[in-house]
Amino acid sequence: MSDLITVQGVVISAMPIGEYDKRIVLLTRERGKISAFAKGARRPNSPLAGACTPCNFGKFMLYEGRNSNTLQSAEIENYFAELRTDVAYYAFYFLEFADFYTREANDEREMLKLLYQTMRVLTKKIIPFELVRYIFELKALSVSGEGPQVFQCVRCGNRERPCVFSVK
Repeated sequence: MSDLITVQGVVISAMPIGEYDKRIVLLTRERGKISAFAKGARRPNSPLAGACTPCNFGKFMLYEGRNSNTLQSAEIENYFAELRTDVAYYAFYFLEFADFYTREANDEREMLKLLYQTMRVLTKKIIPFELVRYIFELKALSVSGEGPQVFQCVRCGNRERPCVFSVK
């Protein structure tokens, strides 16, 4: 028997499956990265058609099956429509970056928060996009545990003397 679960997150990718269905990957607060099938989402009059677009942030109601999840409905809070025009390449870069650095069934709340805040900054257009990209990359690497240690010596742990950063 399948259970209905509600998760909050963002659609990080969507791909066609069969003639009318889609497979979406969600980065969620409750379950980390999960995939779900949206049956009939490619039909023109489907209520799921708009919800299964990358960058959409909201609540998703899923049936949790034994092997896969099925999208039942969605309440989209932010479509980020501004990101689909002039800065789409940045938005999709961030989504692909988050998809690469997250794992299924893992706590990915920090990455979700970082991704959402980055999308909001892109829509405001206050900070140069290239700077936003650099900040996102460094923060994402740090969240995933791969960031450089710049506040103390890696060998001895000394915080007092000036540190030198080495790529090695």
